[in-house]
Amino acid sequence: MPSMVRDINTKDEFDALLADSNDKLVVVYFSAEWSGPCRMMVNVFEDVAAHNSDVIFAKLDVDKNGETASHCDISSVPVFHCYKNGEKADEYSGTAYEQKLQRELVDKNKE
Repeated sequence: MPSMVRDINTKDEFDALLADSNDKLVVVYFSAEWSGPCRMMVNVFEDVAAHNSDVIFAKLDVDKNGETASHCDISSVPVFHCYKNGEKADEYSGTAYEQKLQRELVDKNKE
């Protein structure tokens, strides 16, 4: 099954994602390859994405895309940001099981 999560590799890609999202909720997962908790959350994030086709999911490696990480004030990973209409609406830091991630990121921020 193809991934429902987009990879964001540049600040331009990040900006375009937010600009093109219209009124959809966008959830961005900021991670790093060296982080054990980040590696643990990849499958959980993918599972939440697979069950929410009306939400845009993206992931970004903070070491490979430092410009965007800096722009978004990322100081630790894993962290998840929710955007509505191009503006940051919420964030969640740390690890979680699938149902909690669904509740904290998607259910809480959908209109």
